[in-house]
Amino acid sequence: MLDGHVLSFGQPGDGGRFSHLRWTVAGRRQDELVNLMVTTHEAHHAALNSGTAWGALLQATAIAATLLPAEPNYVTTLNALAGRCRTVHEAYATHCSLVSILNADPDSTLDALLAHFPTYRTHWGAAVAVGPGGSHHLLWRQLAAESALLACMQPCVLRLGGSLADFRPSDIVAADSPDSRYHVLRKNADRLWQAVDDAGARVVGTAWDDLTRLDARTSDLPDDQLLSLRQLFFHAASELLAGQGHPSMTVDEVQQHVGGVINALSEVLGQIPNPMVDDSEHRFGLASLYELERIELRAPRPVRVRPARSVDPTLWVSGAAPDRHVYLVVRRSATLRRQFDLADDPWGPDEPVCAVQASRDEPGGGRSVELYPLAAPEELTRSAAERGVLASVAVSACQDPAWHERWLPALSRSTVLTMHLDQPVLPAVDALVEAGHGFWHTLVRVRHADGWQFVFACGIEGEPPLIGLCSLSAGQAFAEYAARRSGRPAAPYREVLGTVEPHLPLLVAHFVLDESYLETAL
Repeated sequence: MLDGHVLSFGQPGDGGRFSHLRWTVAGRRQDELVNLMVTTHEAHHAALNSGTAWGALLQATAIAATLLPAEPNYVTTLNALAGRCRTVHEAYATHCSLVSILNADPDSTLDALLAHFPTYRTHWGAAVAVGPGGSHHLLWRQLAAESALLACMQPCVLRLGGSLADFRPSDIVAADSPDSRYHVLRKNADRLWQAVDDAGARVVGTAWDDLTRLDARTSDLPDDQLLSLRQLFFHAASELLAGQGHPSMTVDEVQQHVGGVINALSEVLGQIPNPMVDDSEHRFGLASLYELERIELRAPRPVRVRPARSVDPTLWVSGAAPDRHVYLVVRRSATLRRQFDLADDPWGPDEPVCAVQASRDEPGGGRSVELYPLAAPEELTRSAAERGVLASVAVSACQDPAWHERWLPALSRSTVLTMHLDQPVLPAVDALVEAGHGFWHTLVRVRHADGWQFVFACGIEGEPPLIGLCSLSAGQAFAEYAARRSGRPAAPYREVLGTVEPHLPLLVAHFVLDESYLETAL
């Protein structure tokens, strides 16, 4: 969302990637529909940026602001660009997320979904105001409002010359800002949609009247007809804007020019890899957006760090009988600093750390976490806990050859081993598929000590599974991509997770109850 003064696509300097999709779990586990509403809200923010002219500028500037922290002009530019599209962005994301649930679930109501989200109600009102009148269940009202908001994000701004380093928001006149264009459409909304209604009746005849009365919850219009309606509404909004002196770029024109934005970003990044890609062939689809998802859980928990050899191994044990276990994590030290409020920090900037992460529920309802780093694999003594040692090894840590050679064989022999998927999901799926050794993938809903959590898992036969926690929407997108890439549908998780399956609730609980955030990639 557009949170505070900066796009919450990872605020510059927070150590995150430039466009994390954020949603927050407040207090205990929320109703699943509300969680779905919030995470899809963030996905639509990203989708709006990925296919629009203004969004391309936002993406490029946000990446530069994150990857070039020594150059503060990018942060200033990002804040200004975000401020000039705030109304449109929030209205679009809120409207899309709400109608997707209202359309799919006949028992859901607008008031119930918005009960604890007063700001969402304001954004919903902004979206409704720019569309035609009528019930929010009408398909034509839903498509028209979203198409009008999309048109607001398509000013002619991608033909700017010069370097990205020299670009300033003042180079774009105020009238070309998405929010300025929004106010033009809102002021003329009645005239716009009456003209569309009149034209539809002339061209389509009585069938048009049926279309305007179609309930989105029961609609079975083919995709090509839905696309035609969206194109009609987008064109009408763009024509009205052009008549008021505010021309728009078409989707094809944006696609033609986005390569220039990517090249301009590459120039200022120099040797730093450019994460902005041209997906004109729609190979990745929404999966590339959800790959940036970040689930905020809580403020970092305070954690004491003590060498494993300095304490009695009985302190390593987490859980209660019959689920007592030792939980071993392998993470980059930079990740541990972001996840926890460390009382002690003995590590280098970004080295692999292997540590027992011991967690306990306190009598007063809190939860304590301690880290006991191991200096050598031999320090991992045999545990008397019923469940043994459960290990979660970050994929990023295995990219260190020396660590991999010294530690991973020992952990494979002495633990129930899983790989934490802390790298971009789609390249990981690609690499596993290309390995050609029995690729599998699954999406599972895991019940743990505090509720439910979705897990996307994948791997190849004979190797430990790669596990990433995610929202339902992200998991479905990853599973769909994996199915297209491999030609295989999702597998029954009990079959492919093997000995890991009965331990999955304990592993998931440590993620959800101990850590401060979940994300599908660093």
